[in-house]
Parts: sequence; C-alpha cells; structure tokens
Amino acid sequence: MRGAWAALWAWSVLAGPPGAAVDAAPAAGPTTEPNTEPNTEPDTLEARPLIVLAIEDDARGEDLRRAVRTELNDVAVRLEVAQMRPRIDLDARLAEVEVALRERGALAAIWLEPEADPGTLAVYLVADLDAPRPPILLRRSVRAADEAGMETAAVIIRHFVTDLISGRLVMVEAELEGAGEGEAAMGTEQGQGEGESGDRAEGGDRAEGADQAEGAERGERDGGDRGERELLADRVHARVQLGYIGQTWARERPWDSGGELGVGVRFPAGAHLGLSYQITQPYRELLAHPSDAGLADIRVRRFPLALAAGYQHVWTSSRLAVDAQLRAVVELVERSAVDFQAEHSVAIAGALRVVPAVEPRLQLDWLVRPPLSLFVAVGLRVSLIDYDYVLEFRDESGEVLARSEYLDSRVVAPTLLVGLAGWL
Repeated sequence: MRGAWAALWAWSVLAGPPGAAVDAAPAAGPTTEPNTEPNTEPDTLEARPLIVLAIEDDARGEDLRRAVRTELNDVAVRLEVAQMRPRIDLDARLAEVEVALRERGALAAIWLEPEADPGTLAVYLVADLDAPRPPILLRRSVRAADEAGMETAAVIIRHFVTDLISGRLVMVEAELEGAGEGEAAMGTEQGQGEGESGDRAEGGDRAEGADQAEGAERGERDGGDRGERELLADRVHARVQLGYIGQTWARERPWDSGGELGVGVRFPAGAHLGLSYQITQPYRELLAHPSDAGLADIRVRRFPLALAAGYQHVWTSSRLAVDAQLRAVVELVERSAVDFQAEHSVAIAGALRVVPAVEPRLQLDWLVRPPLSLFVAVGLRVSLIDYDYVLEFRDESGEVLARSEYLDSRVVAPTLLVGLAGWL
C-alpha cells in the first residue's frame, strides 16, 4: 500500500481542470457508456461489492454521504459509511484505508482530502482487487465548497465505482521499485477479458493521450521523491545519531579520533535543530623543567558541545538525503600539570577555559532501511579566539623562570564524521 503512487497526480491531468463537474468520467470510446442501469439479475445485498465511504464527522461529510447514496442508488454495490480521522498526512491515510479494505472485505474505499487551493478537494479511490498488481489509486480535484460541490464529488464517485465494477477503470497503479519496463500504469485498462479495453484506450483523442503520457512521466519523475520525503515530512521527527569523528585540532595531533553523540528534531519542511557532544581523547605531554632535571606531566582534556541548525532534503529514487547545517560550538578546555620530582600539582593560570567556535557542516545520509540511515559528514571548525597552551615555571618566590608552549592549536580545524542515525 505504501508503494510509490506513480499515477496519483497524473489523474488530475487526465480529468482536466478542477472546475469540471460532470466531465469526471475517465476517457472512453465514443459509443461506450458506463453501465449504470439497475442490476436485473437476482442477487442479494450481501453478494454485492462493498464500497466504503470515509467521511469526517461534520456537515460537509453528511452532505457527501447523502449525495453519494443518491448517486449509487441504482448501482449494484453496497455502501458503508465510516468515520475517518481529520487532517492526517496521505501516507497515514493510505495505511488506514488498507486496514479498512482488509477488515471489511471491501472492493474499494473513497474519501475526500483538502487541497492547497481553498475550496478545492481531491476525490480519492483506493481498490485492492486481490491481484498480483498493487492496489488502484485514483485522484480527481473538484470545487466542493458547498452542498452543490458535494453533489459534483458524488458524480465523480459514481463514475469511479461503475467503471471499477465493470472492469473499465483506467489508471491501474504500478510499483516503481523493481518494476520492469512496460509496467507503467498510464493507459492500462484493468478489464481486458472482453477485448474492448485496448480499443477504447487507443480510441481516445490523441492530444489527450499525449497529455496523459506526459502526466504519467511527470508523476514517475516527481512522485518518486515522495516516499522517504513523506516518511520524514508527515510530522515532527526526533533524530538520534552516533558516529566516529576525526579532527586535526592541534599541530601536535595530526589526527585526533573520538566519538560524537547527537540528538535533534526535524520539522516536516526539512528544517532541523540539534545538540551534540563529542567524546575526545586527552592530550598528554612531558615537559622538562628549565632549571633542574624535573619533568612536568601536562594533560589537556576537551569537552565540545554544539548547537546545530540546518535544512535537509531527501531524494527517494537514490535514497539519499543531503543536510547543510551551521553549528555553534562551545569547547570547555581543562588543563592540569604534575611535577614528577616534587610529586605535586603545578599551578596553571586559567586551568579551565571556554573556546567558542562555529562549524559549517555538510552531511550526506543514505536511507538504508528507513528509519535507519548511514551518514558521512565533513565540516570546518573555526575557533573565534586563538588560545595559547603555555606552561609557566616559577620559583619559590613566584618569579617566572620560563614559559613553554606545549600545544599549538589550529584556529581552523577540518572534521570528518561517519556513523549511524535513526528517526523516531
């Protein structure tokens, strides 16, 4: 059910602009009309195909229910009305519909969704025919701001249903992933047992057929980006990532390895905020005393914290997501020294320092199996102050005997990060 809906937006091209009400029927041969006559063969109500109409609990839903019952009154189907949750994303709606189809044993489910244009609704139909092919998904826009608009939507639904039960429904959905050539859904008729479907598909207007083909191609090109993007864009998601980080923060350390733990939130539009903490290795060095044979053991420990803000864009066809972000870094630096000969600590002025920095970072995620991804990131950390790592040797009176620089930090430090991330 969560396949790539290749024909979703192409139906709007097939059906024309959103104002056309009675022109909602799919293209057909000039002499073939949908069979909407009452079923004269003896049957029972239970034997008829079940159609589920999902509506919201409001006045518009009640208007739609009445209009659809009137339109399907002479069509050999059973109609059940179900309440649906309002204002959820299409991916979640499709999941609900799949459950309804399975549990009720329904032939199809129909519902309306608001569109970006105020006063415009989209009529959706999903049908699972228990065939090897994926379920059918149809969409048609309609102006439906009042009761008359509900009647227009009901006419469209009638055409959908009658074509579905008679086997003349165009726009069979096909999976994009793993589909071979020639499996494109556009222009394929479902019921070809009587031999008239191919003739009807070829008998349409050539200009309209060209528009349909162009719409299907655009749907496969643009619609392919909807899978993972909708996975992340349906709501606010939390992100947790853990990775290896390498830096060249000091000339004495050509490559310093550590780890980084990050958490954050991603908003539906792609913007995100996050926090991270780096686990770094302490730096250690022995310095000789300038006036005697003593040695000072120098240790430097760093605790980098960062606040990140950025934007992420996802391409479903390649399962890649690119993320550009800017990070504000606060690095706490703790220094200590011990005199080996005297076995006591050596006083260091400013033993705890705060080094602010900024880091633009570019990250690439590969969505191996959503919500899990592997990622690689490169950044350039720029310290806002040039901090000196100097140890002063003093005598008993406090006089400075010598100053020894034991570490030369870089103002600009490249970083590399590789790891695993998960979306919640």
